[in-house]
Amino acid sequence: MSCDRCKYFHILYEPLRTEGTLWDMGRAKCDKHDLITDFANYGKFKRLDTCENYEPQESEG
Repeated sequence: MSCDRCKYFHILYEPLRTEGTLWDMGRAKCDKHDLITDFANYGKFKRLDTCENYEPQESEG
């Protein structure tokens, strides 16, 4: 499940912009995994996925 539809994921504060200039990134938090991310727009939340679906790759060597 992507983070934009998760009940544990919420925005702490919006990005700070004036007339198209980004002054500060916004911040969002996952309460379930206690993780925080910054964002400039909402497109990141559609690509962001829960860490429960992560499968580490085996390293060669």
